[in-house]
Amino acid sequence: MTHAGCSAVLVRGLRVVVRAQGRPEPPSPADDPRLRTLWEARRRENPRLHDGPIWSVLATERTPGVFTLTVCPERYSRLVVQGVPVGRGAGGAVGSGGGGRAGGVRAGSGGDEGGGGGGDEGVELGVRLLGAKGFITGTDAAGRGHTLIAQRGPGVRAFPGLWECCPAGAVDRGLGRGVSADDLWGTLIEESDQELGVRAVVGPAGHDAAAIEWGEAVACVACDESRSVDVVIAGRYRGVVDPAAAWPSLDAARAWEVGGVRWVALDAIAALVGGQAATVAPPTRALWAALGLA
Repeated sequence: MTHAGCSAVLVRGLRVVVRAQGRPEPPSPADDPRLRTLWEARRRENPRLHDGPIWSVLATERTPGVFTLTVCPERYSRLVVQGVPVGRGAGGAVGSGGGGRAGGVRAGSGGDEGGGGGGDEGVELGVRLLGAKGFITGTDAAGRGHTLIAQRGPGVRAFPGLWECCPAGAVDRGLGRGVSADDLWGTLIEESDQELGVRAVVGPAGHDAAAIEWGEAVACVACDESRSVDVVIAGRYRGVVDPAAAWPSLDAARAWEVGGVRWVALDAIAALVGGQAATVAPPTRALWAALGLA
């Protein structure tokens, strides 16, 4: 399912495998004058950008019973110097059958909130950030289903101010030891605490105080604008949803990252996308479309 520069493939019921491909450590911008100039420009526009190791998706493959992501070590700076600011790019697709190169987007086809202006289209390095994203659902007192969404803060790299499924974050676990699918779930446990201020667990066992129970992977969403490939994991909210109540545990210190959190009824998503599509991040719109909600 392709939507607004993003594509989503359903993986529910499949075993997710993350396979690291060995390669030499990527060079830093300091080793290349052009990359250094672009990185410094991005940093001036968004001082919150900091370099560090990430995983980049090389390819995705869906075979009977298995969805495989092949990744390699990369640097965050090399992700950021690609493309132009988000919203000025063209689209692409994630592989839904057989192998597919995930990094094959053309130069200037996307970028980030910290991208350069004035015709600076960056360089194409084929870096596609591996991320994990939650799709949390719960029911209100009347039994109506809802999903949790968060507004991206003004200091994030991509889609500032837009609403998306949450929580979400780059997978930086496993660097130095080798990444696995477990690191996707581990990332969401960390992001649940950092972005939402709640405890989360994998599966139904133990931790009665946990607000969110993470289950199976349901989709993989690729976006050329943000240069990202996100594995989407279903989460169950253990409490009773109160759509009118404010989310109780947002950290004001992280307002640059998360501007707000709210519930939206599952049966209201189609109307939301139909009337206010520009307020929802393209990867979330692609996910909702693939799940038959929009």
